[in-house]
Amino acid sequence: MNLLGKKILITGGTGSFGEAFLRHCLQTDVEEIRIFSRDEKKQHDLRKKISDKRVRYFLGDIRDPQSLFDAVYGVHYIFHAAAYKHVVYMEEFPVEAIKTNVLGTENLIQIAIQLHVEKIIFLSTDKAVEPINVMGTTKAMMEKVILSKAKQYAIPEMVIVRYGNVLASRGSVIPMMVDALKSGRKMILNGQNTTRFFMTIQESIELVEEALKRGKHGEIWIHKAQATTLKSLYTYLAKKLNKPIAFEERILPTNEKEHEILMTTQEGAFAIEENNYFIIPKLDSHLKPTGLKAYTSLDHLMSEESLKNLLEKDALLNGLL
Repeated sequence: MNLLGKKILITGGTGSFGEAFLRHCLQTDVEEIRIFSRDEKKQHDLRKKISDKRVRYFLGDIRDPQSLFDAVYGVHYIFHAAAYKHVVYMEEFPVEAIKTNVLGTENLIQIAIQLHVEKIIFLSTDKAVEPINVMGTTKAMMEKVILSKAKQYAIPEMVIVRYGNVLASRGSVIPMMVDALKSGRKMILNGQNTTRFFMTIQESIELVEEALKRGKHGEIWIHKAQATTLKSLYTYLAKKLNKPIAFEERILPTNEKEHEILMTTQEGAFAIEENNYFIIPKLDSHLKPTGLKAYTSLDHLMSEESLKNLLEKDALLNGLL
């Protein structure tokens, strides 16, 4: 990734992706990295872990245009990871999710247009595809806002990346499973045959890199992740930690899907397929159908060996275990 002489901004930069991407960018010739988040404790902790004169920290909220303006001023690229992501909490506070995930993204785009930012990479999720909960709905609306702005403005270039669960990221299912196993508590599984997409933190970084390097205005880049059942995931972790398997299955709540979707049949009709990615182009009248099908977690389940290999190469999980 060529960042020579570039100033970049990572919104939500104290999260799992933000910290990993920050460390990755520090290995390049980047001129400056700005970390923007509203959590002063996480910023303080990150400052203690990473000491580099190229890193600047901005305390603020994407809901507040003024704090955003100060962070965006003078940057070339923005990586937008700030969002509310917790499904259960967002069901309780849907308006708060709208303010951050939708209106916060609108604020960022408007300021980026005003300040002539070159390119923005927006992080989205499989839950934005045919959403059934508040979090997914607000991320779907976020995508719609981005694509609408991409039609209206040529600069900055706006590219969306969409992926499933990042292994062992903060607040995700794996840390909850590990905590339950280590403490001897019974794990609650909402539908043991529920399937979810998973990818390593390194794969998420590579996806963002590709979108920055090759992504075109108005495109959606999708990582072709593999999936597993929650029961298989829990069983592997129990064996890895040498703990007894103890879980209770409950009915899947109405705000959770049994199987996730990364790309719909309608999107696949015009999508371009590469080795590791699907690229959904900006819609126009010149597109030729490619006829790809939907990409769902049920159709792309990993073998036990593939799951083991994926989990063992993930840096976040190794640190957690």
